[in-house]
Amino acid sequence: MTALVMGALLSVLAPTTDSTDDEDRPVLRTQRVEASLSIDGRLDEGVWTGVPAATGFRQLEPKEGQAPTQETKVHILYGEDALYVGARLHDQRPGRIRDRLARRDQLNQADWFEVSIDSYLDRRTARTFAVNAAGVQRDGIVRSGSADQRGFNESWDAIWRSAARITNRGWVAELRIPYDMLRFSEAERQTWGLQFRRRIPRTSEVLEWPLVPRSERQASLVAEYGRLSGLQGLRPNRRVEVAPYVLGRARTQENPDAPGTIQSSGAADVGVDAEIGLGSNATLDATINPDFGQVESDPSVLNLTAFETFFPERRPFFIQGTDIFDFPLGLENVRGSVRPAELFYTRRIGAVDPVVGALKLTGRTQSGLSYGALGATTGPEFAPERGYAVGRAEQQLGARSTVGGIVTAFDGPAGSSGAGRRRSLVGGADWDLRFGGGAYRVEGRLTGSHRRTSAGSEAPSTGGEITTEFEKLQGDWTYDAGFRIRTPEYNPNDLGRLRRNNQIRFSSFVRHQFNGGQPVGPFQNLSGFFTVNQSWSYDRGLNRGTEPYLEFGGLTDGFRPITLTVDGKNLFGGVDLFETRGLRPRARPTTAISTIRVGTDSRRSWQLTPRVSWTARSDAGWEWSAGLDAEWNVGSRLKLSGGLSYQQELGVVEWAANETFVRRGMNEWAVGTESAAPSDLGSDELSTLSRGTDALAAALSDVSTASTSIDGQPTYYVPMYGSRDTERINLTLRSNVALTTDLSFEFFGQLFAARGRYQDFRVLSDTDDFDAFGAYPRRHDFARSSFIANAVLRWEFQPGSELFVVWSQDRRLNRDDPFFRDRRASSPYDRPTSQRLTDAFRDVPRNAFIVKLRYTLR
Repeated sequence: MTALVMGALLSVLAPTTDSTDDEDRPVLRTQRVEASLSIDGRLDEGVWTGVPAATGFRQLEPKEGQAPTQETKVHILYGEDALYVGARLHDQRPGRIRDRLARRDQLNQADWFEVSIDSYLDRRTARTFAVNAAGVQRDGIVRSGSADQRGFNESWDAIWRSAARITNRGWVAELRIPYDMLRFSEAERQTWGLQFRRRIPRTSEVLEWPLVPRSERQASLVAEYGRLSGLQGLRPNRRVEVAPYVLGRARTQENPDAPGTIQSSGAADVGVDAEIGLGSNATLDATINPDFGQVESDPSVLNLTAFETFFPERRPFFIQGTDIFDFPLGLENVRGSVRPAELFYTRRIGAVDPVVGALKLTGRTQSGLSYGALGATTGPEFAPERGYAVGRAEQQLGARSTVGGIVTAFDGPAGSSGAGRRRSLVGGADWDLRFGGGAYRVEGRLTGSHRRTSAGSEAPSTGGEITTEFEKLQGDWTYDAGFRIRTPEYNPNDLGRLRRNNQIRFSSFVRHQFNGGQPVGPFQNLSGFFTVNQSWSYDRGLNRGTEPYLEFGGLTDGFRPITLTVDGKNLFGGVDLFETRGLRPRARPTTAISTIRVGTDSRRSWQLTPRVSWTARSDAGWEWSAGLDAEWNVGSRLKLSGGLSYQQELGVVEWAANETFVRRGMNEWAVGTESAAPSDLGSDELSTLSRGTDALAAALSDVSTASTSIDGQPTYYVPMYGSRDTERINLTLRSNVALTTDLSFEFFGQLFAARGRYQDFRVLSDTDDFDAFGAYPRRHDFARSSFIANAVLRWEFQPGSELFVVWSQDRRLNRDDPFFRDRRASSPYDRPTSQRLTDAFRDVPRNAFIVKLRYTLR
């Protein structure tokens, strides 16, 4: 591995091969235009006829590399302060062009044209501007980097102009992109990276110039773009945007002092966002008293794991222009789903108290150093109480390689850990080193965390992580192998998100594109993916399980997407270190999960995607789930989508609680009236057991007593398990009505119900040993219901300026029964399904009405 890393370093430290890398890239030459052009979708100015056009588009979907069914020609001009893009999108059947309206940034089933520009020519980041045949705009950032950073980020919003017009030969798209929406060097002559894309939904075609084959996209999509040449003497204007807002809010909710009655409150607020361009390659953003009232509510979920639930960021300040802060820690498998871990999780900021203010600086130097710094403070009543900071830098080496570093810091109340303040510092370095013409890479990171409290209420902790991977990125066969080490004390969660530490993990995968991306039997394209991971605990070397995963996916000749997956857990045994919430590890059963997902014809205006999943376990428990996702484009202005899912598990042996038992005599036992540690209980918080004492004594005969006694009597603190049955129903509905390209109405609703029951209780007396305790007096049945609704009217009355009218409602009803058996006769688990679905409507609703006006001054 050392030799491999040294070879990679030598390859990237050698003279750059940028010019060689450009030799096989198609080039489009632009020309300067002195006068401003009218953006009307006509392209009738004479300057358009004298500039070369990009032609020769090829299919990416459905048949890679083949000629398209329709012709496309694109021209580019540049002026004093903007770039102009003109596209003639010919269509032999113009009456079938789909010109469907939608909310801005929503990729609907319409004909689309988009241009992606790598204005730095860093071969890693591009800004995308798209318009559909109805004139709807969409923009975002394409980032090619590590495996967790690839993809399109549509959270970035630019201010630009476009027009679209259907003709008797097809349709025309015209775009004006101000230079201050791009970042580029100060060189007198410049060459930019460039790609065009066209979507024709009725034929399911995705056309590209230049075409980047699937076998090369994994390496670095942006690096394979074409080139835009002929740019000379660009002088961007200094960008200054100030966006004050005013907001009115009214709330109604149940009065806690008079249950069953409604209380209301109202408030008005003001704040300001500012964005200042510091030359052509740096931006300073600031916000004071930001408001995020138009943000959609987080959906309801049933989380029965030991880990917190993470939700996506939706607040504009923390998602726009923050790609530089990405520092992924790899992917984590949590009960069959894959979720990313990262050092900077923006939703930590403002999770406890409102954001008072925040400042963000991002940019890039001429030498290829990208940098970012962000600071924020939160607190009640505009009084700063918590501080957050992050700094990130990434240096480009050669055409495709990078090295970088990050530092995050937190300062705030210690909270549940005790008095004083808690301070944490996390730092790390990462590298992405390419060689073999970009076909191979070695990537990895080295990070460390340190936490302490000012009052000494908890011992300082310092931990670290190291990860490295070797990956083949190009070709029909790609593969990866790597390892990860995390110490038990590693904890970046004051500003990051991480579920599992204490780990030594080896992983590898192989991916194959059958027949070079060309048709295979009944499939237009077919690919396969296989990965296997093996983990141990860092401190004791315990086997944490082998996890194989197999996936096949393709598109049939009937344009139906099909995906089949098989996911294995603990194939040769394995323990869970976290399930018992800090007590002994538990040996997990071997599990196999199979899922099939099939979609309807992707060319139709409506889509149905059913899925079925089945889970078998070696402990005789089993799970299954089924779901249906639907989407219907109703005419040119209305889109409906939704989903219905049902999940059930029966007889799975899972953790219920950690209990304190006290031995008062030879055959006399007591249990805490609450599920708590001995240190949190007193003698008046114990209940004498009336039966089952012999079984309990036998179950605890091999268990060590806890370090804390109660009234001098020995205590035992042990995990209790039960045979668990659960059921979940989730129904969501979303409707989007686009009245114009600037005025839209969106509704989202979710009805969620879940129930659970534990039976056949037992004590985990050793890692893989359960002892039955049928006399356990507590019951852990539950039933939960919720209804969430959001309605948002959005009017962008001028570019960058918006009016929001928002209504949201939240109803949640939780019926938990952790009490002793003789305290309640009925169980919430036994409520009929129809009642559980309507239970949420028995709760007093919490309503919010918000009107917000944001006006951008430029």
